[in-house]
Amino acid sequence: MIEAQKSMLFEALFYQYNKKLIKKSFSQIKLRNDSAINPAKPTLFLLNHSSWWDGLISFHLAKTLFSIDSYAMMEEKGLVAYPFFKKLGAFSINLQSVKAMVSSLRYAEQLLLQNKGIWMFPQGTEEHLEKRPLSFKDGAAFLIEKVPTVQVVPITYYYTFSGQQLPYLYIHVGRNLVFSGKTNSRKQLTTLLEAIVTKQLDQQRHDVIHHLTNQYNVLLTGKRTVSELFITLKKGKR
Repeated sequence: MIEAQKSMLFEALFYQYNKKLIKKSFSQIKLRNDSAINPAKPTLFLLNHSSWWDGLISFHLAKTLFSIDSYAMMEEKGLVAYPFFKKLGAFSINLQSVKAMVSSLRYAEQLLLQNKGIWMFPQGTEEHLEKRPLSFKDGAAFLIEKVPTVQVVPITYYYTFSGQQLPYLYIHVGRNLVFSGKTNSRKQLTTLLEAIVTKQLDQQRHDVIHHLTNQYNVLLTGKRTVSELFITLKKGKR
């Protein structure tokens, strides 16, 4: 496996670049944060995966919302293609090799035991936002079994255009959970995690569609779009 090689200087520089890139590409990003994370405990962030943007958005959240030294599990072929992600805390996982998967999970386990944060997309691959059911690999359940004190934080990303030229992103950070002693098997635990993240994502979709988003606050606002400039000009002529 490919281990992370974090660089504080590179993280700081990339954070500024990444923030500008996100602001350039989205109309607005809104956040609902229901978590009450203890930064002194190990933390496992579980996210749905439907967009190329997910990793970059997660890096921004990790640097702005949580006071946790964070690492991210990344598919090996992607990390080979973009090795600079190692400097941001990414380490590899190869889903085609059981031995390699176990090695990556053991590496993640050791990081959790040091009270680090691990960001994981348990679907294992990018899937369409509306595909159901969400189907998880059992890596998250493995880590919860090995580190029963870990706080698990479900995070869902819902992308929509909302009538604008550039997309909106709604982020829901769910309530952190501890599963120690609550399940009988890894399969049961994986099924439970699937159900929790699916329920949160479906509720998020319902709220966005029906404009029930009062619990979301603006995290980032992007540049003005052409459509917004036209609206401003139109109002100015009245």
